[in-house]
Amino acid sequence: TQARLLLVEKEAKFVRGEEKLGQDGAKTFQELLGNSIKALTAHAKDLRKEQKAIKENHTDKLEQRKMFEDLNKIITLKHKLAVEAKHKEEAEKAEGTNFMQIADDLTDTGMGERMIINN
Repeated sequence: TQARLLLVEKEAKFVRGEEKLGQDGAKTFQELLGNSIKALTAHAKDLRKEQKAIKENHTDKLEQRKMFEDLNKIITLKHKLAVEAKHKEEAEKAEGTNFMQIADDLTDTGMGERMIINN
């Protein structure tokens, strides 16, 4: 079709050197794509090297992170137990005010023992 014909004519100009295809001076689309593939392959290789280096150093970080998470669990549990103990103590104090006690009080009534009910 017309688009393909224009593409072929353009590539013919590139091959003859009348026009440049890209900034890297490729003469054909095939050369341009080949250069792009080479550049991407080199970049992928660099990324694999970087990934390998990260993986090698990452195991130490994982161990440290695990220890930190364990420490965090311990601190959270200690806090939870402290809060529960406080609530239990407050509940026992609240329960302690609702009982009967016998008191010696000779100064107020002169009756000796008496029963006191706290509310």
